Amino acid sequence: MQQIHYPGSHSRSRFVTLTSWLCIVVAACLCSLGLVPEELDAQSAPSWLAGPLPGVVGSRVLGGMLLLAVCALTGAVGLLLRQEWARRVFIGLLGLVMLACVAGLWLQHLVLQSLLQSMAQAAPRQPLPAELTGLATVAQVMAGLVTLLICAGLGWMIKRLRSPVVRQEFAN
Repeated sequence: MQQIHYPGSHSRSRFVTLTSWLCIVVAACLCSLGLVPEELDAQSAPSWLAGPLPGVVGSRVLGGMLLLAVCALTGAVGLLLRQEWARRVFIGLLGLVMLACVAGLWLQHLVLQSLLQSMAQAAPRQPLPAELTGLATVAQVMAGLVTLLICAGLGWMIKRLRSPVVRQEFAN
């Protein structure tokens, strides 16, 4: 039998509380990455990724990640306070994270193919070892499976946040 939550009642779901606190911790860690100077990022980049384009793309990705982290931190605090706007923002952010996971999978594919291509060009007379291409395929398949699992978990969280019991908890 479902428990009915009335506005103003002190019963709060553990799911919303744990989700809020988990997101606060993760978003705070991601925000702290913004304190790392760009010079350190440029020095730690691999040599095959040298040039002006990766720096621009990297700074945009970092800027987007920081913006998403600040929005997630704000939404998580609002979710902890049971604000309806925060529930809606948080659902939207979870959807954006799902899209970012899929985009990251695509980006990983591009970087891996670029790496294999540069290795093939470095030694044009020798074919790439079968073990290396097999390892690249296994890495892409595993990344795809992990992305599917993450997206399934985020989808479940969205479904749970949209459930009538949780919605009623956020009613004013």
